[in-house]
Amino acid sequence: HFYFYTKEYSKSDQDYNSILKMDESQFFAYGGLGQNLLAQEKYEEAINMLSKGIRLSPNYSFALSLRAWAYKQLGKYDLSISDYEKVIVLSENRDIGSFFHLGECYREKGDYDQAIFNYEKAINLESEEPELYAHWGDVKRLKGDFESAIEGFSRAIEIAPNYFYPYYKRGWTYEFAGELDKALADYNKAIEIAPDYSYVYLNRGRLLEEMNMPENAKRDFETVISNENDIYSEGNCKHYALWHLGHKDEAVEWITNILKQYPTAGNFYDAACLYSLMNEKESALKYLELSFQNGYVDFHHIQVDDDMGNIRESLEFKELIKKYGNIR
Repeated sequence: HFYFYTKEYSKSDQDYNSILKMDESQFFAYGGLGQNLLAQEKYEEAINMLSKGIRLSPNYSFALSLRAWAYKQLGKYDLSISDYEKVIVLSENRDIGSFFHLGECYREKGDYDQAIFNYEKAINLESEEPELYAHWGDVKRLKGDFESAIEGFSRAIEIAPNYFYPYYKRGWTYEFAGELDKALADYNKAIEIAPDYSYVYLNRGRLLEEMNMPENAKRDFETVISNENDIYSEGNCKHYALWHLGHKDEAVEWITNILKQYPTAGNFYDAACLYSLMNEKESALKYLELSFQNGYVDFHHIQVDDDMGNIRESLEFKELIKKYGNIR
């Protein structure tokens, strides 16, 4: 166990394997091996190892919780939910983390009511945890309940005034609600707290353009480009900044490289947004459908997302929303 915390996983593995060599029934050793694999992001291997421990001890809560996390990382939300529910039962409905992660799983599945239900279960157990209110607020935002979303973000800020995430999300929600001055104030505060987070600069830059402050907007877009030198599995926004600065070909190249490395629902949606902004409707609709086919479910956000403005009124867009919105 000591070696796990020092990240010397091979030494930790040796110790656990020595235990199993003496007695294969020591289920906790499989939990330790699974934990080491999880730390190295070897999710499938971790699931196999943890399952061995669970077979030996079906109520092994530690392994169930770790396996649930691994399933969640792989996008296997139903399996993750099943394990977290078992952990909650074993904890006699006292496991805050499992309720939180259930909320996350249901949010990813697009079941916002169940997400809210589980976040509220966690809040009832721990009323002073800002992350719970921030995530509860974000699902309220996704449902289009901006007033409740702002309440959630504000409560998170009240508990943790230096927590940047609720400022960023509340700013975005104020923007959707048309309260631009409040949005700008929140973006400014988020940047003050987390000056390396590119998406806040992107959102503030777009807002500054809307507020007729083009030079300030340009500086924010340039900051995004300066900050983002690598491609990530999610949360990329350099392609948008490039487009806003008039570098269309570079924007297309960047989003193409993102999709080559990480062809995920969120990244396909970003591609749809970019091509919609460029008014290239055929490409935008193609990538929007690919996002749905890969599991994108934030249908309310699509209806209020300014990036979709150039395709939202098209018959093809409406047919896609009708087709995939009804599949959920």
